[in-house]
Amino acid sequence: MNQRQHTMFYHFDIYRDLTYKEQLLKSKIELMEDLGQELLNFIKSETMNYKGDFVHAINASIEKQEEINALYHEAFRTSMKEQAIRYSEHINDMNGQRLTLYYEVVPMENDLD
Repeated sequence: MNQRQHTMFYHFDIYRDLTYKEQLLKSKIELMEDLGQELLNFIKSETMNYKGDFVHAINASIEKQEEINALYHEAFRTSMKEQAIRYSEHINDMNGQRLTLYYEVVPMENDLD
């Protein structure tokens, strides 16, 4: 008898693209951006009738902080896209399993009688 084996990867479920889930997180980032811009506009409107170094420093500081926040938001967007791809791949990898089949080759006998 001759024993052999065959190894394969079996998928229990179809491949699913789950990258759409990043949209939920991106919408939260967009909300933070909108709120940051709203705060910037509010502070500018409240201080536009005032003059002085202190008011100028406040406006410069808030604008600088909003620029920094915009960089973070963009980095988070990129990160969310990458994480959504990884998540999709991870879940799809869990839907499959490596299998090894062991079998014996039995020679056929010709019985023509």
